Amino acid sequence: MKARITKTLVNEILAKPDRAACITVWDPTLPGFGIAIYATGKASFFINYRDSGNRQRRLKLGTYGKLTPEQARSLAIQRLAEVEQGRDPLKEKRAAREGLSVAELARRFLDQHSSKKKTAAEDRRILDRYVLPQLGTRRVDEITRSDVAKLHARVTSDNGPYMANHTLTLLGVLFQFAEDRGERPEGSNPARRIKRNREVARNRLVSEAELARLGDALVQLEAEGGKSVTWAAVFRLLLVTGMRRGEVFNLRWSEVDLDAGCLRLADSKTGPKSLPLSAPAREILEAQPRGTALAHVFFPGRRGSLANPVFPVWKRVLANAGLDDLRLHDLRHAFASTGAGAGVPIYTIGKLLGHSQPTMTARYAHLSDDARKAAADRIGTLVAAALDGKKGAEVVQLPR
Repeated sequence: MKARITKTLVNEILAKPDRAACITVWDPTLPGFGIAIYATGKASFFINYRDSGNRQRRLKLGTYGKLTPEQARSLAIQRLAEVEQGRDPLKEKRAAREGLSVAELARRFLDQHSSKKKTAAEDRRILDRYVLPQLGTRRVDEITRSDVAKLHARVTSDNGPYMANHTLTLLGVLFQFAEDRGERPEGSNPARRIKRNREVARNRLVSEAELARLGDALVQLEAEGGKSVTWAAVFRLLLVTGMRRGEVFNLRWSEVDLDAGCLRLADSKTGPKSLPLSAPAREILEAQPRGTALAHVFFPGRRGSLANPVFPVWKRVLANAGLDDLRLHDLRHAFASTGAGAGVPIYTIGKLLGHSQPTMTARYAHLSDDARKAAADRIGTLVAAALDGKKGAEVVQLPR
């Protein structure tokens, strides 16, 4: 039937005891706008329209009681205007209901950035370990600042302030990626304005005595035979080159030039770089099995990253060395601080470490306690000699 849809009309139809199972009323004042009144006593407003493929569509606007006829009419006008603009309100409603999950967003993000970002492997690890177990099944557009704050607090509690901050930074990038692709409203990033944990720079130095204990532990590791010999070589190469963990783990024979005494890394955190090899580094590499079918220097038949199996082995080494707080990254610190203690200029150390800024090297290249004590003894003795009027006091230039 056709009639202007009003509250009075709908109530009259609902009051009829012998009405049909479903009565549809079309409003002649707004073509496509109607209401379906059921025998159960319920009624629903809807619009009928044709999509871009000329297919008939019906979009439910809401139920009578929750919407008044006038509210439903206003909503119908909006939706029909969208159809005139070439949009499909029903398709958009279904897409919103199904929604893009955080897990699917993460997959698209990693696929797009895996060939561009140097930190793609770490991003994947953080997402898989901390983000997806909590938020993976949730829709991207329903994640709130409260959700992100709770996740940040949980990672802080379970894994420490640094990892929590890394996770928060990644979430900010991830949801910006969603905004850029229209999966969230612009400016709605839920990772914004969440207070980050206070971070205190950690400068764990390795003394000569600790290096000696570490060397003994690596000898014990080599004595185990099998893959342990290769792991010992990995740790030794980290120590004598100051290379990043990923650079050693992913080192390929195509990047090794033993004749020229250098490594030509195709990719690193700061891009391609050439690294000269010291005699100890050459000796380690020369000891590794090599063949035309072996692409990687270490564990040539492996698949994927070595990041996961390394930590149990490293913990065993630390236990044997009596060192429980040494990170793999601290081996890089040890290389830098040893160089600084030997008088190697900061600029040169930075080049060896592959730093783009001298300030980065300064964070690593602190003199060890032994080197500082020796310097203090030497300077103090010279100053005292000068104060006593003794001639021949030597002026010493300290490493910067």
